[in-house]
Amino acid sequence: MSNTKQVHYEYSTPTNWTGGYPSGGNYWSDYTGIDDYSGPNQDQPGSDGIGDVPYQIPILDTWGRIIGYDYDNYPLMKPLGPVEMVFDVIWDDIIYPVTVVSNSTIADFNFSQPLKQISFNVAGPDGTIGFCNVTIPKQLLYGEPWTVLIDDISTPPTTTENATHSMLYFTYSHSTHKVQIIGTHVIQPPPPPLSVSVSPLSASILVGQSVTFTSTVSGGYPPYTYQWYLNGAPVSGATSDTWTFTPTESGIYYVHLKVTDDTGNTAQTEAARIEAAAVPVGGYSIPIQTPATAKPLTPYLILTAILTIAFTTIKRKTTKKTKQQ
Repeated sequence: MSNTKQVHYEYSTPTNWTGGYPSGGNYWSDYTGIDDYSGPNQDQPGSDGIGDVPYQIPILDTWGRIIGYDYDNYPLMKPLGPVEMVFDVIWDDIIYPVTVVSNSTIADFNFSQPLKQISFNVAGPDGTIGFCNVTIPKQLLYGEPWTVLIDDISTPPTTTENATHSMLYFTYSHSTHKVQIIGTHVIQPPPPPLSVSVSPLSASILVGQSVTFTSTVSGGYPPYTYQWYLNGAPVSGATSDTWTFTPTESGIYYVHLKVTDDTGNTAQTEAARIEAAAVPVGGYSIPIQTPATAKPLTPYLILTAILTIAFTTIKRKTTKKTKQQ
């Protein structure tokens, strides 16, 4: 693998480069052939992990000159020994690497949160034993117990673990199989975005009076931290979910709240408008009802009374005179 010279092969050295089919030959890291076919003659449809074209090996004389070529007729597409593969599961923008060490070809790796499972396909030469050692972050998927299915048949794994990861080891007869690793606890779906609101959004008070703001937070990852702002500047010590504001001068004030969740996401409210008016000069006053006083009769009322009496006297005398006639 990755050699300047893959092999030094002198003419006088008897060498056999392959174990036949389907065992195959060697893995050469500079091999550029493809694997579209299978079978002893590499002419049957379907790949088999063996290159379709033989690998050419130069034969040297004692002076290092190429005098001919030999061939590995079944060059391997990957090393026979176990290969470590890392599959990144991205969940809510966080990467959870799942490591698979195996002597099989791994394909179609998939993580399903609703099914609480990791699945993939394995393939290898018929007649050989395949194995997988799968390391899974506990934050992503955890089993109490684990269930491993190979082609829907239960295959109990050998399980070890540490504080952060579970390691599952299992074997199978090589062919093409579907592997399902099913846990009992799975990472939860990401919460809705962080949002926050405050109440009240407006108020009119007098200087010296108070208004208490309360907040409502949803989404994100608790616990939350709070910071209240007055006219755009953070208020020292105002770091709880409520805050009481008592203006000392008249004017218009703007209050908003900024909230940060446990992962550093932030959200802030629209600004509440508070109008503070000055206390009236002299403070508060209560109107007093005074009793009404009697006013003297005006002269025209007195005159009206005299004329009424005189008219009554004249009427009486006229009536009396008429009766005598």
